[in-house]
Amino acid sequence: MRRPTGRAFAILAVALVVTWHGKPSEAQAQGAPIGYERYVAGIGWVDFELLIPSGGGRVSWYRGDEHDRIAFDSWVAPNRIEVFTINPDGSDRRCVTCEAPGLEIARSLAPDDRYAEFVGQPEWYPQGGDLLLVQVENEHSAGSFREHPSWGINNDLWMLTEDGSEAQKVYDTPAGQAALHPHFNRFGTQLVFASKLASANPWQRWHIHRSDFEIGRIGQNRLTSHAALQPLGAGFYETHGFTGPLQGWMTFSFTPDGAGLFVQDSHAATIGGTLPTRLTDEPTSWTEHATYSPSEDSFAYNSSRAFKWQPVVGVSGLRTELFLKKGGEAYQITAMNQDRDPINYQYVVSDFDWDRDGRRLVVQVAVNASGGLPLWVENWIVTFPEPQ
Repeated sequence: MRRPTGRAFAILAVALVVTWHGKPSEAQAQGAPIGYERYVAGIGWVDFELLIPSGGGRVSWYRGDEHDRIAFDSWVAPNRIEVFTINPDGSDRRCVTCEAPGLEIARSLAPDDRYAEFVGQPEWYPQGGDLLLVQVENEHSAGSFREHPSWGINNDLWMLTEDGSEAQKVYDTPAGQAALHPHFNRFGTQLVFASKLASANPWQRWHIHRSDFEIGRIGQNRLTSHAALQPLGAGFYETHGFTGPLQGWMTFSFTPDGAGLFVQDSHAATIGGTLPTRLTDEPTSWTEHATYSPSEDSFAYNSSRAFKWQPVVGVSGLRTELFLKKGGEAYQITAMNQDRDPINYQYVVSDFDWDRDGRRLVVQVAVNASGGLPLWVENWIVTFPEPQ
């Protein structure tokens, strides 16, 4: 039975976080405020509320009319990650994947406990309110850190109902390849995710996989019209969503081959992979996750720009904060590494998602020891004074 090591998680990461976390420590319980406000010049007073103090993960906020729930992934055992949903006030937490019949059958048939133990990176289907797309570790897993949802290698894509009663695989990833960070357009008709061809180096041979999505009952959903796109040539790609009134553009992070083992900058391109446009210009910072608000007037992203971090330092020294770019100006929204305990901990603000109004973000924050060892993951609700 495979057991990924904490050391492997601490050394290598993508999407900013490949973490092991357990029960909250005494220091965590004392150091994490339940809620506070911070004044951001040019924005106003921003409110921060701790939604999940430990056991948080990558997030998706449903933006339809049916409900207001947040999906997230979370460790439930030393080698198992599941997907949950929760209300923004912290009530009615449910596990979507813990006992989903389709996944349970796959798990029971798999040899050596290497199937569907890592389930994560949830994405709400935007029409209907009861369907989620998730990454699921598949039968090709080698039992390494690369099968974690933050990498997506040997991960398939499954569609499930929120109550877990039905599940269907919609994308079968070949051995050694990847499906990472899937995102629907607002109409639910197209899907993008980062994909990778098999190679020894997990940072190489990536592209953007774009497909049309045909919705039906569970068991009848299909991906069609597959396209492999490299708008900026060879390198590492990670997808972050769609933008534009007709959703004709997509956003993604990109690091050119040979530039180092980090995520360099965020870009946009047409859904055909043309007209690549730089959204951030911080080539020596770890910068990613550029995601437009529903109004399209601004986008949030995370960056290490506030610190003297350099790519040669590696993930162990990484600190990041959340930024908002609006009207050509970049505003630092969070100051986790300043406001909390920067002596004993490093705070890595990473994955996030907007609510339907563009006034709130749900944000993942990994809390690492000062030497880089991952300790736990939190989820916060960030509320702006007005929609962005």
